[in-house]
Amino acid sequence: MLHYEPLMSSTEDSAATEAAPLVSVTRRPTKVTKYGNMHYFGSCCGTPIVFGPNVGTMLCTYAMVLVPCVCFYVFILPGSDIIMWVAGSIVPVGITLSMLGATATDPGVLEAGVNAVGEDGDVSHGTFNTNMEKAKKCVTCKLWQPAGTVHCKTCGVCIAGHDHHCVWMGKCVGRDNLGYFHAFLTMVVIAPAFMLITCLMKYGPNFGGHIRGATRGH
Repeated sequence: MLHYEPLMSSTEDSAATEAAPLVSVTRRPTKVTKYGNMHYFGSCCGTPIVFGPNVGTMLCTYAMVLVPCVCFYVFILPGSDIIMWVAGSIVPVGITLSMLGATATDPGVLEAGVNAVGEDGDVSHGTFNTNMEKAKKCVTCKLWQPAGTVHCKTCGVCIAGHDHHCVWMGKCVGRDNLGYFHAFLTMVVIAPAFMLITCLMKYGPNFGGHIRGATRGH
């Protein structure tokens, strides 16, 4: 025998709907970590190792800098005197170290309650240097920005002493890596000039023939 359930009236149906518990779905807010969209790899001698989000262009910078340096060591310096070796080593090492400093160090990231005043204005902990009369509130990082601070959407953090976001460095240039960046720009001018002058002094008009011979030899 077939069994049929009695149909609910419209009144009973509406009552059951009202009695059913409502399930609300709340989207969890995105957690703002100290280094935002950048990549943190621990620290070395107390210095944080932080690479930016633009990894591809940063690697292109490394290639454009290191490949000419290696070629200079392989094809130009062999057979040179000790003075040329010393000078030829200082310039490539200088440009490499300044590039590492600009690309791999903390550019000046601010963190609420650590080195910046949090949105609640609590200054009982941490070290701060913020003029609250000129400070601006960052709702993303939940802190008060000191003068000269900019929130970078690409890096996802507030950068103290923000200069600009440099895709070739892979991240922002700010208060803490600006010196490295200026040193890198200086070495970018000095290094090619030094290599060119070295080639001309050592080989003169036969420079092209030397390179062809060295290439065949390798």
